[in-house]
Amino acid sequence: ESVASNQSQCSVCEALISPFDMYQPLGFRTSYKTREYDDQPNRGPVPFTQLGFIQQVSSTSRFASIKAQTSGNAHVFKINDNNGTLFSMHRHRGGIVINDPQLYNENINLGISLDQSPDIQAAIGMIKPTDALLITIETDKIPGPDNMIAIKPEILPAGKPALYSFAELFRIAAAIRLDIDPGEFEVGLQPLRPSKEISASLFLADTLENGAGYSSFIGQEHELKNVLSLMDGSIRNRLESERHARNCDSSCPNCLRSYDNTKLHSLLDWRLALDVLDLALSRPIDLTRWNAKANTLIDGFISAYSNDLILKKYWINELGCVYAPQTHRLVLFGHPLWRDNPQWYTDRQNLAVEHGQTMLDISQSRTFSLFNLIRKPYEPFVWLADPSA
Repeated sequence: ESVASNQSQCSVCEALISPFDMYQPLGFRTSYKTREYDDQPNRGPVPFTQLGFIQQVSSTSRFASIKAQTSGNAHVFKINDNNGTLFSMHRHRGGIVINDPQLYNENINLGISLDQSPDIQAAIGMIKPTDALLITIETDKIPGPDNMIAIKPEILPAGKPALYSFAELFRIAAAIRLDIDPGEFEVGLQPLRPSKEISASLFLADTLENGAGYSSFIGQEHELKNVLSLMDGSIRNRLESERHARNCDSSCPNCLRSYDNTKLHSLLDWRLALDVLDLALSRPIDLTRWNAKANTLIDGFISAYSNDLILKKYWINELGCVYAPQTHRLVLFGHPLWRDNPQWYTDRQNLAVEHGQTMLDISQSRTFSLFNLIRKPYEPFVWLADPSA
């Protein structure tokens, strides 16, 4: 993709960099009427929290596959750029207003024509100094060139959801450890490029401006071990309990979901969170966690599309597979943190492909993630049904 003359490209995440102005208001006003509380709903969750690159590291500790860095002088950002279009701002009555009727709950006449050119085109946001903990996980227990979890969807669809899910689980465990509300923490991802692919570190930051010292405390090696032990003990047991595993497909208010992570609900998955926990503790991923779910998912997939295409289920080398006799195509459903690229197939994937070709009349085979089978079941169906796909 070509880069415009006024843009540059980020050397880490490869996104285009488009400079813009941002204002941090001293306060906000969205109503010009004096009235009692009227139960008006909020406009929605605030933008994603982003961590500025840490310039001063207070401490660094390592445990298992984790590198943890703390800073008492980190800066977190929340930026609302109006979905990339910025806000049209006008100077008015000694202040600055955004003359967009859709932003208000009532008809307001500011005396500014909607056709009037704005005085300022900018984003609004907040820059807050606080304590932060940055965690990087590096492990050889997953396929890929960098021993890290890739976050580009076209490379690993479950990569970013896995890290976000672990971050939310870590936030919950840290809050339990300190006996505080999880809302005292904010979490997010900070992209990094170790070598060939784009991955990310996760961060835990104090919600309180200037910090309360929570994140720095959790970042101490013995406290980090305590939090991980809590995650690996009572929290893991609760998530993997028969009752929760049966009723929670991916995430729910009883595990990872809360109001302040509404934007992440479609990404969060407790199984992925535990997968990353295994990796963080330098253990191979427990494949039974997803295999137990795979049988139900594949049965549902076949049932949903049985009127459109003849589909048959097989278990090949302990991988759930679906074969379409009409097109002679075979789909193998692998673990969400395995690659769909044959270059990075695991031994189990390679053996399953070989055994499938021996057992069945296959023209082509392809792996799909169980993570995507839950969210995008039409993708493997289209590939099975259409030989040109």
